[in-house]
Amino acid sequence: MAGHQHKLQNASRQKGIQLKFLPKCFTKRRQNTSWYDIRQRCIYWHILWDFVQAEVKLHDERVPETETLGQCLNRHLNPATCRAELRPKLPLYLEDGAKTNFVLVAIEGKHASYHQLDVSATIEDNLKGKVIVEYPTFIVVRKEQITSYNIVRNDVERQQDVTGMPSFFSSNPNLSSNSSGEE
Repeated sequence: MAGHQHKLQNASRQKGIQLKFLPKCFTKRRQNTSWYDIRQRCIYWHILWDFVQAEVKLHDERVPETETLGQCLNRHLNPATCRAELRPKLPLYLEDGAKTNFVLVAIEGKHASYHQLDVSATIEDNLKGKVIVEYPTFIVVRKEQITSYNIVRNDVERQQDVTGMPSFFSSNPNLSSNSSGEE
């Protein structure tokens, strides 16, 4: 692992974010421009915004962790600051604005499970306690579509087995250490 990645990973760990890196041959690894500024003690994130209903993906680079999610999202959803070529692709999102859209982040290792993020909180606060691969991908969902996503509350996730084993191993009463049927 390169020196800057090691510093980024250590800084993330100190802030309660579990940051993982992919092998060099992966596109996401090559796209990652996230870095840690030692002097300012601030992580500058590469962020991927996925506007699912519009089928639009946007990359932001060098976004300070101290910005709120709403500030970052407003750059794309405010008609005054939205890039002209994106306006025809994001009309429903622009109409709703950042406050009425939901921002989710996928839970790594759990198929189709998501955390709902707080747009009024900083990026650092939103990523705390999460596993991030290379850089965060924020999924922006319109309020009408939020019910089709499996949202996991943080307190439910904390109740998982600390061993990292899938939950069905610890919660299935039919499974025992003596699985061969011998007594």
